[in-house]
Amino acid sequence: MTQKLLAIAYAYGSKPNPLEQEIIGALQGKAKELAIIREGRYTRSQDIEKCLQPGLNDLGFIRSATVRHVAGLFATWSDFEIDFFHPELKVAIEVEKGKHFNLWRNLVKFCESPLVEHGVLLVPYQRTGLNGSEFIFSNMMDSLKNVEALYGKVSSVLCFGY
Repeated sequence: MTQKLLAIAYAYGSKPNPLEQEIIGALQGKAKELAIIREGRYTRSQDIEKCLQPGLNDLGFIRSATVRHVAGLFATWSDFEIDFFHPELKVAIEVEKGKHFNLWRNLVKFCESPLVEHGVLLVPYQRTGLNGSEFIFSNMMDSLKNVEALYGKVSSVLCFGY
């Protein structure tokens, strides 16, 4: 049986992400590996980034983009980094692996960059631990529906649960 992405949804969208289908294809092609990394006890978001890097590079994304790599991405003094950034189509991808991550910092990065038009969040669909399953994707989507003012500088925030 082929592993599939578990969830795809817009948290916000005044315009569709121009690379939506291409990103879906890149993620779907690595769905089995993503599931293994998601369930790995000692794996990190960087492991997911490495897994996705060849496919996303083929689409024109730069990994670990900062102001040193992309002029004007953030203020010159900023230490922000975007996991993957497509400079021509202004798409930023933030990858998360752990049970605890800073969703709000990711949204701030999207809004702080004058170059980001479309944000993408890639998070675990769920994690199973000692206390049972935690549905990370649905919890994140519930949180994101309450912050419409944060979306003022972006055209979309597309979310994937792997």
